[in-house]
Amino acid sequence: MLDLNDPSVVLARSEEPLMIPSAYYELTGFFGNVVFTNGHVVADDGDTIIMYYGASDEFVCAATLSVKEILSTLKYS
Repeated sequence: MLDLNDPSVVLARSEEPLMIPSAYYELTGFFGNVVFTNGHVVADDGDTIIMYYGASDEFVCAATLSVKEILSTLKYS
């Protein structure tokens, strides 16, 4: 989590990654064992995030995440 007024300041972060490559198409390919986010959309319920991400530098994918669950993983500095 970054400071709203100064995004160079890290306020909190999770100890573990939110996404880890595990599917075959994430583990193999041009840059295997890599996932990277590209953007997201917040669903109407205000808690569900649809995260668009790249896998192995070959595929565009989507995953659903919960804002509440993400916030519960944060460790504040």
